[in-house]
Amino acid sequence: MDESTEELKANMEKAFAERVEADQKLTALVDHLNSGKGTYVTAEEYAYQTGKVLSGVFREQITEEKLPEGVFTKEFVQETIEPLLKDDHKIVSTMAAVAQENINTAAGVHIQPQKADFNQDRADGFATKMDGKTMDEAGWMLGSPVSNFSQSVVDETMRKNGEVLAKAGKAATIRREAEAKCCDWCLSKAGSYDATNREAYQRHRECRCVIEMHLGGSIKRQTDWKHNAWEERKARIENRLQEEKRYDKMPVGIKEGEVRELATGEKEYGVRYGKDALIPDEEYIKSDEYRRKFDELQISESVRDIVCEYARKAILDNAGTKKESMYLLDADTGGILGRIDRPEDKRESGVSYTPEFKEALRESQKNGVRTIAIHNHGEGYPPSLDDFSKMAENKYHIALAVGANSQVYRYYNEQGLLFSQEECEAVGLTVSQYVRQGVDPDRAHTDVYKSLDVRYTILKGGESNEE
Repeated sequence: MDESTEELKANMEKAFAERVEADQKLTALVDHLNSGKGTYVTAEEYAYQTGKVLSGVFREQITEEKLPEGVFTKEFVQETIEPLLKDDHKIVSTMAAVAQENINTAAGVHIQPQKADFNQDRADGFATKMDGKTMDEAGWMLGSPVSNFSQSVVDETMRKNGEVLAKAGKAATIRREAEAKCCDWCLSKAGSYDATNREAYQRHRECRCVIEMHLGGSIKRQTDWKHNAWEERKARIENRLQEEKRYDKMPVGIKEGEVRELATGEKEYGVRYGKDALIPDEEYIKSDEYRRKFDELQISESVRDIVCEYARKAILDNAGTKKESMYLLDADTGGILGRIDRPEDKRESGVSYTPEFKEALRESQKNGVRTIAIHNHGEGYPPSLDDFSKMAENKYHIALAVGANSQVYRYYNEQGLLFSQEECEAVGLTVSQYVRQGVDPDRAHTDVYKSLDVRYTILKGGESNEE
């Protein structure tokens, strides 16, 4: 480690320790836990707030000038960020263990609380994702992922102690409550779980679901310190959006003054988008050339025919509008499993899942059916970040967005990432700003999505093997 890196690490460690000690809210949470009244709800809030403090230290002190040759490297992340993640883990795991001790004591259970191990794989993920990237590309990793890392320490403590209690014949239950105005994914996760069930602890970025352990006569959750919790959460969201919207920045690899020249040279330049794309070329949509685009899909030819027909239907039924239809097909047979295409169910620039469609999703997942999801984009734009999130949430085998401008987008979410509504809105606004500056919409979406580990391709047609 060179001197500058060593100095940066030391400065961040000092700043983090001082800010945690001086933070009055953190002090109040620690006092609540040490009083014997605090549970995992208190510990999770402590973890979240501690993660925000650490994120603030990272954002202030890790600047582009301090990066090796202007980019993050694995070694730099491992030498500067990882040690601070370990400091965060140390204090959060201690407080989480206090919460477990309070629960055990209240239930008359005399078992030593267990601390969560440091999640090296999760820490390595920071180094892997940030390696070789600039601050513009990877700076977002210093935000909500840090808080999520901190929260995961509490959740892992809960899970680990649940296993210990189960082995001792003490049945522990996890109760998960979705917070006000949360996303559909969080609502689907709400309920009671066995404490050893890992699904109970899953979170997306900025997830604030309440996850708590109940053990026999365990104490009730204390909420006095969470006065006006929803108002505080809204303020946090607004602050985060202001921090993360980089409207004055150009996309990766693009310099001011090069925008127009670059845009006219884009591979997808000249494709209609927005209001100019609302009226489809019906003759082309019905042509064999359009049908051949679907030959890239690794499914049987008969199913490709069916997929194309539903794509055509979605586009032509909504011609001249921004309204969207959606179809769920069996990837092996082409059979229709679910649909959102009644006039009263369709809305502009988005899909609202009906109860019937949700039931079709549940049944297909329950029965292990591989699914194909098709929906239309009236303005012809590439998939939204919410599209990627829905793909992971609903476990689509193939996901397609078809534009009225004849574009056929296949989108991928290999890591199964989930994004909050606020993240989706922030990314959408960023992409819109790039487009307004003259960047081709395809290039704008592609560059933004690179840093989020999601991607899409534009189907052009060609040979494919059946899957």
